[in-house]
Amino acid sequence: MRDTTKIRILTVTVLVLLIIIALLLIRKCSDDGMIIDPSATDIVDSNENGAMSGEGIKVIGFKRITVKAGRKDIDSYFINPSENKVYFVASLYLEDGTLLYKSNLIPPGKAIYRINISKPLEPGDYDAVVYYETYSVETMEKKNTAEIKFVITAENE
Repeated sequence: MRDTTKIRILTVTVLVLLIIIALLLIRKCSDDGMIIDPSATDIVDSNENGAMSGEGIKVIGFKRITVKAGRKDIDSYFINPSENKVYFVASLYLEDGTLLYKSNLIPPGKAIYRINISKPLEPGDYDAVVYYETYSVETMEKKNTAEIKFVITAENE
């Protein structure tokens, strides 16, 4: 009977330690903002052209997007091609440094096509940049970064 009690105590102790470790890992990932973005969906058009960034990472670029002035919900094109072996985190900035949007992790083969920006834009053209941070899908080690400069044109509805 004493052996059975020791085994039960050891089993409970191991389970409690595993639960604590799992909770700490989940908390660390949440604290770092490292969760899969819930708005990431399958890529609609897999024939997107992109440029290679360091370490063979493919990044999809664009020169201009048009949005509705005065709206916070806009179409976007944050695409992580399926051949990449990294997660993307996409941050959209205006040239003056205003952060309009930052995603969570975008897995390979997924895209974010609709976002809510931090403030609506008045009619006009805005120089902007998408800053991509990349993280290994295997280790979450931070890899290289890429910047894509483009113009946002906000038009009246």
